[in-house]
Amino acid sequence: MISSCTQEQDLEIPKDELQLIRTYMEGELAGKSTFDNQPLEMDWKNAVVTKEHYEIPLLRPLLGFVPKYQDVETRLLVPNGNMEKYSFMTLDTEEIIGGLSFIELTSDPDKTSLDTYRHMNFSKDLQPGDFVYKRATASDPNAYMPVQCEPATIIYYEKDCYIIASTLVNCSEWREVERVEIEICGPDGIIGGNNYKVIQIDMKDISECHQDLIRDLIGGTNTEIKKILNMFNDEATTSVPYNLKFQYGNCGTATACTSPQITNNYAIVSYNQSVISNATDLSMARSTMHEVLHAYLVYELEYPNDCDLNCLLNDYIAIYGGEDLNPVHHNLFVETKFLNDIAVELKNYASSVGYNVGVIGDQYFKDMAWGGLHDTDVFKNTLTLSEQQRINNRYNAELNNTNVGNIAPIGTLLCD
Repeated sequence: MISSCTQEQDLEIPKDELQLIRTYMEGELAGKSTFDNQPLEMDWKNAVVTKEHYEIPLLRPLLGFVPKYQDVETRLLVPNGNMEKYSFMTLDTEEIIGGLSFIELTSDPDKTSLDTYRHMNFSKDLQPGDFVYKRATASDPNAYMPVQCEPATIIYYEKDCYIIASTLVNCSEWREVERVEIEICGPDGIIGGNNYKVIQIDMKDISECHQDLIRDLIGGTNTEIKKILNMFNDEATTSVPYNLKFQYGNCGTATACTSPQITNNYAIVSYNQSVISNATDLSMARSTMHEVLHAYLVYELEYPNDCDLNCLLNDYIAIYGGEDLNPVHHNLFVETKFLNDIAVELKNYASSVGYNVGVIGDQYFKDMAWGGLHDTDVFKNTLTLSEQQRINNRYNAELNNTNVGNIAPIGTLLCD
């Protein structure tokens, strides 16, 4: 029998109702994981039932903070008659009393309430709620916790997902990004926290062929695009997640373009179908990485309006490039902060889809990384004319899948 020893009476739940909940939740939780990237698995045999909801323990806890006590557990909370409103709660205490719900154990005032605990709620998307604590009072001679303030450590995580038809799919693993030590004082309190960053990539409005390209760029761990987004992690000034939406649109003669405005926390990248119809896979990979960079700069420079890539690069150099802003140092800065990473990640992509990158050579990937920047000041003012010509020829050879000058395309046609 699955029951909860409440103050009023023992409650029982019909097996068919529990099975209905289990079937629904196993579908909901499929593919989701704890923050140490273990499956979200339930201990259904030890479910607890109250008049308001069901509580099902997780086999492994969700640790949004560093536990202090000897007993830490996370439970799935499913409201009666409203399964889609489920959430999670992690409770850390000296001893979790069997048969009692977390709500009962943390109610105050209530004779079932624990004397000391720390707990945190999580939404169905595993976004954290407040950090709540209760400490033994000074009048208790056997108080487990000290009267003075003490530290607690909150843990922050992030991950990346892409979206098809408004559904998050194939998310990366959670990554711990920060631990923040706080002080808790007094007998009890609530400390609000920040959401975990989930980078969302919306691809539902582009073809399966272009979706496949982005999936290959993301890879099993979102390596390539994520590295570009993280290039300036120590300097990031915005708190909004770096969400991306890919679509088709008119970009003049450019292969792709990025809107200078953020829409519903999304940077909008448009592929120009009339220009990319003959583009090779390596051309489209390069173009996508450049637009991801452009989208990053839009976020990083606090959402400037009507600022093209040249404007964004110059603004970024002015902010982060140091006092010596002569053209030679502009070139070094951009190569170090942008293009070397793009060249490396384009090389990684090429290798992952079967190209012999050793035979192709590094200069090819460096030229491709510069490709598309031919209208920027840093390109025109810091590269020699022969370098500019070689890079432009390489860019156009891959874009049109045809020989340009003495340069032949290395990539293959991406979409039929």
